[in-house]
Amino acid sequence: MPLTLSNARLRLHLDLPHENYQRSRFDWSGKITQVFFQGIPLTAVETTAGEPGQFYGQGFYNEFGMDALPGFQEANIGDWCHKIGVGLVRKESETYLFHQDYDIRPATFEVKAEPERCEISCESELVNGYAYLLH
Repeated sequence: MPLTLSNARLRLHLDLPHENYQRSRFDWSGKITQVFFQGIPLTAVETTAGEPGQFYGQGFYNEFGMDALPGFQEANIGDWCHKIGVGLVRKESETYLFHQDYDIRPATFEVKAEPERCEISCESELVNGYAYLLH
């Protein structure tokens, strides 16, 4: 169920890490799907021509590693490497393409939510000499 954070002027709708969008491009811990300022919507859904019902992003999605991933060059084809905020993705070719869907081993997230505040964090395992703490 999406989380709503609000105060007198601002209302944010967030999808929690394992809700709705679960593909390999965007950070699962930063899925702000809607923003309203004094009741006025400030967000939209990015659509793609010819693909009804599909979208690349919505609201304010975050992305780490659009051009390169930590450990991608060191990994062999078929091995795993980090996609920060998603988990591990399986390397399928010598070139990383941000818009391609990859096999995922999802990260484990911790969520602490209050009416006006939400903290989402994850700590990765060490893979190909890289690890991270997203907080």
